[in-house]
Amino acid sequence: MTFEDKPKLSDKELEEKISILSQEIEFLKKEGRTSEYIHNLYELALFQANYDKFDEALQNLKICLKYFEESADNFGIGLVYGSMGVIYYLSKDYPKSLYSYKEACQISERLFQKREQIVCLKGIGLNLMKLNELDKAVDVFLNCAELSSKENRLEDFLDSISNIIQIYEVQEKWDVMIELYLKALEAFEQLQDVRAIINTHFNLGILYNKLEMYDEALSHFKKGINIANEANIVESIIKGPSLVGELYVRQNKLKKATQEFIKSLSVAKKVSANNAIEQLKILLNAIGLNNEEINIMLQKYESELD
Repeated sequence: MTFEDKPKLSDKELEEKISILSQEIEFLKKEGRTSEYIHNLYELALFQANYDKFDEALQNLKICLKYFEESADNFGIGLVYGSMGVIYYLSKDYPKSLYSYKEACQISERLFQKREQIVCLKGIGLNLMKLNELDKAVDVFLNCAELSSKENRLEDFLDSISNIIQIYEVQEKWDVMIELYLKALEAFEQLQDVRAIINTHFNLGILYNKLEMYDEALSHFKKGINIANEANIVESIIKGPSLVGELYVRQNKLKKATQEFIKSLSVAKKVSANNAIEQLKILLNAIGLNNEEINIMLQKYESELD
């Protein structure tokens, strides 16, 4: 949740830029060109926020807000409240951010600004998460997901689903998480996001594994592995068999688990994925193999590939 990225300036350049903008704003104010003055003041506030000058940005936004309220300009009021919501969130003042987003959301709903309403709903939900009001956050994200789906905004839909999944993971509601991941999978397939599709299959497999639904878990692991092989995504080619191995460990099928871990280890060694190599050796050690036995099994596996 940030403003649009700007090229980073040195402290000196930043002060000069703000000074120039401030002089232009002061000139417009003296000339009585109030509308232009407010427009430029708003732009200055966003610029200040980009460089973490939150207090100065909020002070200028409050001037803009007063002007728009006196002008009964609902569009302007909503715009300022939305920006204040972002700044308060970034400065970790979640109650004020929540209030600002709610005000902006009400206005965007009245003005039929669906995109802005979606952004505000996400902001409300994130603040509720920070305030540990998780059930309320879920309700908001569900509304956001529904609106995003109607407006065909898949990325916003996925953001909302992702946040709900985070909450349910804390609450260990695995069955509900599965439903949400299946919805996310459909969206990722529409977006043709291969990495996300693979990771979603893996996550579904992990959840089914937790629920001891091993056939379903294995099915999703294999789907993820097949897609990873087709797309040649190495980190997923390593991860997939290790997940299958962990599933077999839960079932006490240690021979099959060993085969899967060795398969992952072979790929990891070929690409020098040192962290993965160490983790796989730990897993193999945990099921009773010493390093010499691991090396023998690895050599045998790789010789059979040749």
